[in-house]
Amino acid sequence: MSCQTMIAFGECDQRNTVRQELFCLDGLRKGVDYYLVVSSPSGTYRHFTGEVVRVASRLRHVPLLRFMRRVEWQTPAWPVSEN
Repeated sequence: MSCQTMIAFGECDQRNTVRQELFCLDGLRKGVDYYLVVSSPSGTYRHFTGEVVRVASRLRHVPLLRFMRRVEWQTPAWPVSEN
């Protein structure tokens, strides 16, 4: 039995408005807030953890993440922007 889990990140601003595009670690930019998503490799299952992190710096091209806050979304599906 194989267990495959993917961790992805989506952009999130201070008002918790999110974008649906997800990124892997190598696509993260310094100073940007991201919400954490645990997913199946195909993306058919996604769990929004509510954790928001920011890339503080990099160590040999690996982003070093800083916990910023926890967000409670009202829906288990994609968080919906208020705009």
